[in-house]
Amino acid sequence: MFQIQSMVRSKQRPQLSIKLPEIPLPKFSGKYEKWSNFKIQFNNIISTNSQLSSEQKLHYLKAALTFETKNLETISDSFESSFKSLEERYENERLIAETQVKAILNLAKLNNESAKDLRNLIDDVNKNIRALKVLEFERNNLSDILILNNILQKLDKETLKQFEYSLNSTENPKSDDFILFLEKCAQVLSNVNKNSFVKSMFIQDRNKSKIFFIKSNNSAYACILCNQRHPIYKCDSFLKLNVIQRKEIVTKHMCLNCLSDQHTISKCKSKHSCSVCGFQHNTLLHRQKRESVNAPLIYSASPLQGQELNPNAEDFRSSQESTAASLSSIVEAKP
Repeated sequence: MFQIQSMVRSKQRPQLSIKLPEIPLPKFSGKYEKWSNFKIQFNNIISTNSQLSSEQKLHYLKAALTFETKNLETISDSFESSFKSLEERYENERLIAETQVKAILNLAKLNNESAKDLRNLIDDVNKNIRALKVLEFERNNLSDILILNNILQKLDKETLKQFEYSLNSTENPKSDDFILFLEKCAQVLSNVNKNSFVKSMFIQDRNKSKIFFIKSNNSAYACILCNQRHPIYKCDSFLKLNVIQRKEIVTKHMCLNCLSDQHTISKCKSKHSCSVCGFQHNTLLHRQKRESVNAPLIYSASPLQGQELNPNAEDFRSSQESTAASLSSIVEAKP
């Protein structure tokens, strides 16, 4: 009893309806080759719909007409009369067939290998053959060989060469097999172009990284005093200052040991230290006990002119023993 009641309740439950996307109304602009497809679609959606009145069908027909077809005049303003006028004007089988055949004969010539162009060619051929089939022009061996040879004349040299390689005999290939061959060629070209694109993007990104790295190194060499592209220990303005003035500038902006502007002395990894006293500060910042604030330089910094910071601006390339030697000689020479 319980099972029967549950079955009855399940049948009484309203079924959930799925809302499908609306079907767009087909449009007709007056092109003869488009008439057959428009007629089939409009009849399936509107003309054979028994739930629509004649006035509603006429409204949909007028909404479907564009460009010159909007100005079509009829004897009576009814759906049947309007649709019949369209059939009389555009249902010209001879003209439609001629248009489709010309479209096949006048396919665009392919100059280079291209997946996009190959697929466009395939789509154009299939579209026009389908339109001719609607007019009850069936394919046969003669039409297939004519279409195949016409397409061969439109192919680029490389695709044509690949097609010749694919043939195993001297017999005429079938049209369907030829279309499948073109589809495969388009797929291969798509895969190759995709891989080439990824590779080129990788190379570009790698080159950008290199450029960025170089710029970063150059910016690290920008002097904080004169804004020129050199380390501060090569700056004439910096070397003309006394030790106390140098130390004030370096303390605010740079490492006291290696003169890098990328870190402070607490994070300095340089193995070098002052060549005069051995403490962790740069030799250019060494101050003698007898040196006053306004005292002239007691040793020359010229031996440092040949030194450069490494790309990380963390270390000098060589020791400053020459500076210590010149300093000692100058100090000993003093009375």
